[in-house]
Amino acid sequence: MVRSFLLAADDALDQPVFRELRTHISPGTDSTGQLLPPNELARKMQRLTPADSAQLVSSCCIASTNLGYAYEHAFRLLADLVPGSRPTSPEGERAGLDALYDALPDNVRKDLDTVYTNVSTHEFEFQEGDSSQFPDFGPGTGSSPFRQNLNYWQSAGLLRESHGQYAYPSTAFFATVLMPFRSLEVVDCILADVLAPRLGLKYRRVTGHSLPESFPPGTGPKLEWTGETVQVSLPDKRGRIIEARWKPTATSIVRIREQGQEDWSLGFATPLNTCSFAGLKPGVRYDVEITSRDEKGEEKLVAKHVLVGPQLH
Repeated sequence: MVRSFLLAADDALDQPVFRELRTHISPGTDSTGQLLPPNELARKMQRLTPADSAQLVSSCCIASTNLGYAYEHAFRLLADLVPGSRPTSPEGERAGLDALYDALPDNVRKDLDTVYTNVSTHEFEFQEGDSSQFPDFGPGTGSSPFRQNLNYWQSAGLLRESHGQYAYPSTAFFATVLMPFRSLEVVDCILADVLAPRLGLKYRRVTGHSLPESFPPGTGPKLEWTGETVQVSLPDKRGRIIEARWKPTATSIVRIREQGQEDWSLGFATPLNTCSFAGLKPGVRYDVEITSRDEKGEEKLVAKHVLVGPQLH
């Protein structure tokens, strides 16, 4: 369940608007390593279109809410696995994330703190609405940065309740929105470094890796044209294979012949906009004819070209 919430958050943050901001990759420096002005992120966000701004808020709320649930279930699972955990709240009451953390034994909290400290990704907040209405929650309390943030997030409703505080403001409209890039990686590392070893499981991290530059035989992207349908297979960053197939409504028929010859080649059909020829005779001129064939099988001439075979030196 923890991993399911993590994957939902990862999908929400895997959006073009975040890749444009690049906040989780290089929050404080430019491509040369020079420090950016403090308001660089704000300027980037101000340049977003209304549609991109709405996507940003929606994706952040989805991601932070799912990560809040992921933290909660991870802490509860650890409490069940490790002897010495203390009750967190009276029966029937929902414990805060900080209280769930406090209920864990010292050695488990130390492991969680180590994970949080070792993750260098940053998280950011931005505010929407009437600034005079924003409450001052102050810094979180606790003996470690992780516990302090859990306390602050709990007070400000930035994780499990992030969608609610944005959708149902109690006074004049205002909301604080969290971009939870760090929590995305922290939860992933908790699964890999704290939970999986205690469960005796192997775990492949979702974050902190990318597709290899080259693929082993049989695992890379594939594009196949059967003469009737296009079939595409593409591996994603989680090792899954995404497949799609469709039947083009129109295809191009390409024929070629040496100039001066009457007969054309049989030709080949393709749904693509480009093609190349192999085995042309050096210095020989060729006529190329391209026709379009619709779904009814009717052909129409669309282009003629002249090609010259490769020059030998």
